[in-house]
Amino acid sequence: MIMKGAKKMKWKAPKNELISILKNMTFPKSVLLIVASGQINFTSSDNTVMTKSHVEAIIDEVGSACVSATVLYDILTKLRGDYVTFETKEQTLLVKGLKTTVSIALLDMVNFPYQITEPDNWLFTIQSSDLKKAIKKTNHAIQSEKVPDTLKGLQIQASGNELIFIGTDKKQFAMFKLELPSEEHFEAIIPKEHLKWLENILGSGEVSFALQDNFGVFATSTHVLYTRTLNGPYPSLLKMLALKPVCKITLDSDVLINSVELATVTADKTTTKGTKLVYLSTKEDGLTIVARNELGSTNDYIEAATEGDEVKVVYDSSHLIHAVKAAAMSKAELGFVGADSPLIISGDEGTYVISAIKSREVF
Repeated sequence: MIMKGAKKMKWKAPKNELISILKNMTFPKSVLLIVASGQINFTSSDNTVMTKSHVEAIIDEVGSACVSATVLYDILTKLRGDYVTFETKEQTLLVKGLKTTVSIALLDMVNFPYQITEPDNWLFTIQSSDLKKAIKKTNHAIQSEKVPDTLKGLQIQASGNELIFIGTDKKQFAMFKLELPSEEHFEAIIPKEHLKWLENILGSGEVSFALQDNFGVFATSTHVLYTRTLNGPYPSLLKMLALKPVCKITLDSDVLINSVELATVTADKTTTKGTKLVYLSTKEDGLTIVARNELGSTNDYIEAATEGDEVKVVYDSSHLIHAVKAAAMSKAELGFVGADSPLIISGDEGTYVISAIKSREVF
């Protein structure tokens, strides 16, 4: 007897190719649908994200089956031999290696989470390396806890020929831009928890994107990833970027990061719910960075090109470090909007904003 929805099948494929494909399709608690017909088609899902792929194989008997993706992947990584044979028998899938046979319980195919077709039209196609860079430069500003659901993801929006990626937790903002060859207009929010699965399927080629049935769909030459989108209002970064800095400073990024990291050692966190505060004061020809707690204090001065008014303001040290690193400029360009006001950090391809923290302490 075969489990409901399954059809008897038998096929054989190279083990390393299977491991390479399934590695990027195996999520915690994911279910894997296998269909043998012309080629071996795989679909895995955990109810929130779904991935499709395929592999060429020697098929003796067409059919289908459903098993635990994590169990099958774990078996393949430990099985000896260059080829693996799969065969359904009664209520199990037999997985045969060099001299080993492992049986896996079949799951009910009728209750497989999703059956979604590929989009007919794609909104954009870009280099996978550009999407990797967009995620890397914005991911630090996205939080998965203690924020509204819509902020737990990366916003992707197209406005004309600009493709914009934004991450924020309302205390820090990160924006990365790319040019599109054609005009598009859309918005989507991709959950942060799925970004790692997206990064896993990105190779050296191109990646295409579409929206379908409340899913964001990413397609590469080897995989198609479907991720549920988040719905709701997303904060606008444009209003913050419209603010005019009253002071601009340009200084060496590595020196600035080193100074803030040093100050973090003595930054107060006992009265700020774990936030480590650093106090910045702009001077006529540089920047002073101060931090203090019950164990000690740090006072550092960095010479820098300065233009505008002198400003005193407090920031979260981790927000400042993340933003300067993401800007990836040899010289950091800091725009101080004023006391108790945001700091704007500019990069070649991205813009980063961190909110000030109000403090009554004199520094």
